[in-house]
Amino acid sequence: MSDKSKWVANKSVVYCELKGSVALLDTNRNVYFSLDGIGPFLWNYLCEGIDIKTLCQEVTSNFEVDDLTAKNDISALIKKLAEADLIRSSDN
Repeated sequence: MSDKSKWVANKSVVYCELKGSVALLDTNRNVYFSLDGIGPFLWNYLCEGIDIKTLCQEVTSNFEVDDLTAKNDISALIKKLAEADLIRSSDN
């Protein structure tokens, strides 16, 4: 996964914000997911197709976290979201 990789929500995913969290529904499998904490902040940027490098910059600018921790945490979340088929790479 490159720093310039861009990720977007899959078309089968619908979502809404709920009191500090984001509820995600994969309409293909009828499975719900929830993001809380920094998750809603990241989800909003992912829906815009932001690249990982810029996303890390946004996180370090808005939260008290160093670059390496931000990159590792974001990469882990993106991996989980991609494995759950909630997001896809928009690089293609």
